Amino acid sequence: EVGIEMHEIGHRILRNSLKHPDLLPNGKPNPKAGKLTKEGISAIEQFRNIVAKKSPRAKEYVDNIINERYRYKEVVGADGKIKKVQRSKEDYYEEYLNTYFSGLSKKAIAYEKGISETMSDFFLPFIRKIKPNYKRGKKYSTKTGEDLYTIMRDFHKTSKRSEIAEGLVELAKEGPKISIAEGKLE
Repeated sequence: EVGIEMHEIGHRILRNSLKHPDLLPNGKPNPKAGKLTKEGISAIEQFRNIVAKKSPRAKEYVDNIINERYRYKEVVGADGKIKKVQRSKEDYYEEYLNTYFSGLSKKAIAYEKGISETMSDFFLPFIRKIKPNYKRGKKYSTKTGEDLYTIMRDFHKTSKRSEIAEGLVELAKEGPKISIAEGKLE
C-alpha cells in the first residue's frame, strides 16, 4: 500500500507551484511562506468541482475527512472552553489533493476513467513496444483544476507501481529538494 511517504511526496510535488515562496524578491523571509496563493486556492476549487462532477461520492469522502482533520483548529476561548475555529483556506486547502490521493490509494474511492483513457491504457503498452518513449516526459502544470486532476490521476497510476512519473519528478525539483531516485522510490 502507498502510505504516508507518497502523501508527503504529493505535498513536495505541489509545494512551489501552489504556495508562496520562502523568500521575497528582496531576499528576506516571506511571512506567507508555505501558504497557498490565491491562484493555488482557485486551482484547487476547480479540482474540487471536477471531482464533484465525476464522482460525487469521492467529493463527499474527501470533504468529510477535510472537515474532520484539517478545516478546523481547536482554540481555547475566553471562557476557558475549547472551540473549533475554521482555518484560512491558504492553511489547509492543499489537503484536498492529498486526501483525494490517499482515498484512491486506500481504495476508499475510485478514479472514474473515461472511455478514451481506458482505450489509451489498453493500447499504450503495445505502442511503447514500437515507440518506447511515446507519451513519456510529459510536462505538468498546476494552473487549473484540470491540471491538478491530471497530476492526481498520473501520480496515483504510477505510485501503484512504486514509481513517480518523470514529469512529476521535474515538477518536484522546482521546489525544495527531496530524496527520491528517478523512477523507483527508495
